[in-house]
Amino acid sequence: MVGATSKRAALARADRVVVLVDGAVADVGPWAGLAPRWNHLAG
Repeated sequence: MVGATSKRAALARADRVVVLVDGAVADVGPWAGLAPRWNHLAG
């Protein structure tokens, strides 16, 4: 399944999260690894 969200609970359940900045891939991985850098984006 593919989807887009900024909800913290959904990000935590995802197998892989892709962070886009200005349309370009900025980071990829499980939310647990990305949260320290990108948590400010999650609602």
